[in-house]
Amino acid sequence: MSELDKIERQENGASFKRADLHIHSYGFEDGSYDVKDESMTPEAIVDLAIKENLEVVSITDHNEIQNSIKAFKYAVEKNILVLLGIEVSTVNGHLLAYFPTIEKLKKFHASLNIGYFGAHCATHFGHVVPVVSVVIVPV
Repeated sequence: MSELDKIERQENGASFKRADLHIHSYGFEDGSYDVKDESMTPEAIVDLAIKENLEVVSITDHNEIQNSIKAFKYAVEKNILVLLGIEVSTVNGHLLAYFPTIEKLKKFHASLNIGYFGAHCATHFGHVVPVVSVVIVPV
């Protein structure tokens, strides 16, 4: 028996799920600025995840939430858990954040100060990335 089999058989209440919690989607103003593949829509991502036997996914686009919400709504009657998420770009790196409800994700997103800060802009694959000043909001 492999070590993974031993871990999976433990009776401690834990279970292992096939998941991808860091997916970027296509869409000007809805998705990540760096995704050029037009087939990476929220619906296509959910359908492909199901086909590949993933049990949990999250669309975490750069500073955008609309496609995460679309995927969450699309997956309601499907055999997959879609977590609401966002990847926040900051001057200190990127921060992945996940939320239990659409309202809490929207509240967090609304609290972000997304903009260009001159010399403090980040670059990612040759693109200027808007950086965010993060204000922690209780959710």
